[in-house]
Amino acid sequence: LVWDFLLVGRGWLRGCALTALRRGTTTTLPLATILLLRVPCFLSSPPALQLPRTLFPRFSAPLSIIRTRGCSLLSQSAAMGGAKRPAGARGDAGAAAESATKGDGVKKPRAASKKADKKPATAPPSRDPEAGAQKWLLKSEPDEYSWDHLKGERDSTGFWDGVRNHQAKNILKSMKIGDQAFFYHSSCKVPGIVGIAEVCSEAVPDHTALDVGHKHFDAKSDPAKPTWVGLHVKTVRQLKRQVTLTELKTHKDGALSNLTLLRVPRLSCQPVSKLEWDFIVSLAEQDSA
Repeated sequence: LVWDFLLVGRGWLRGCALTALRRGTTTTLPLATILLLRVPCFLSSPPALQLPRTLFPRFSAPLSIIRTRGCSLLSQSAAMGGAKRPAGARGDAGAAAESATKGDGVKKPRAASKKADKKPATAPPSRDPEAGAQKWLLKSEPDEYSWDHLKGERDSTGFWDGVRNHQAKNILKSMKIGDQAFFYHSSCKVPGIVGIAEVCSEAVPDHTALDVGHKHFDAKSDPAKPTWVGLHVKTVRQLKRQVTLTELKTHKDGALSNLTLLRVPRLSCQPVSKLEWDFIVSLAEQDSA
């Protein structure tokens, strides 16, 4: 055992010495290390190898394996530990994240997060040319712009502005002239659908995003390439009664299980399927419970 430990130690000292030679720090090596490197390889001579085998024949094979692998691994680790790092290399945990996009110049994919696995639930639906007008839902706070405000506009037509969500903006761009939308009162005591409006223009740049004095001003919006859009809508008719959010939620496990309003309520512009539209209209025609 003593002989084998000496062999392992000699391999480790050799690796340290080689590392020091590469780094030009041989003067700082202990004298004993230099002497061990200079003396003949006594420990590897046949008599020295036969002695532990004679004393411990049962462990001769395992000790030989330990001696061979131990010397090799220790020499490699000592050499690698003293090797110079490339310029800009970091030894902290941030190097792992940096290597995801640097190193070979190719951006490597990172582990997908749970959020990345989720698909957008409110992507604008593809339009069917034969399906005719599509249905939507537009949300507005009644204190700021209510159904009565829209009816009070000239020709009962107003400009739908103030959308500052990219997903809602893309939905606005998907709307076409002739499409209809539920007018929904939000952020109020009794939120719900109060009327039906009709889209009467294509999406155009929202001028309120460029108006410094307007509450919806966006300093990041470029006048040459506006970020936000709006469109004109007009009233069609007021529902016989308001269909409240509470009433809609009672059908979340039935006909309205896929209604975007119940799944992603934060969006101010949302698509509505033909079946959902017809069902909500039928609710408005019924007497309230």
